[in-house]
Amino acid sequence: MRASKLLHDYGLEAAHNVPVEVLAFERRMIVGEKALLGSEGRLVRRGSRSYAAVRASLRPEKKRFVLAHEFGHHELHVQAMVKL
Repeated sequence: MRASKLLHDYGLEAAHNVPVEVLAFERRMIVGEKALLGSEGRLVRRGSRSYAAVRASLRPEKKRFVLAHEFGHHELHVQAMVKL
């Protein structure tokens, strides 16, 4: 439901059209690539902002998937913080 609203709000028709890095930046999330051990991605939150690290050695399509996953956490936690 939230994903559909986000697509609608940004005038996007389908998830495969989403420019994840641009949308993440627009929604207060910084993205970087790191040599992560033990995970493919991590999210660190500070207030309403987040930093997402994605393992640098991943294939581009896998990086996009991991970033989209971390973006989902960012969006869900922002919504939870607003309700507190």
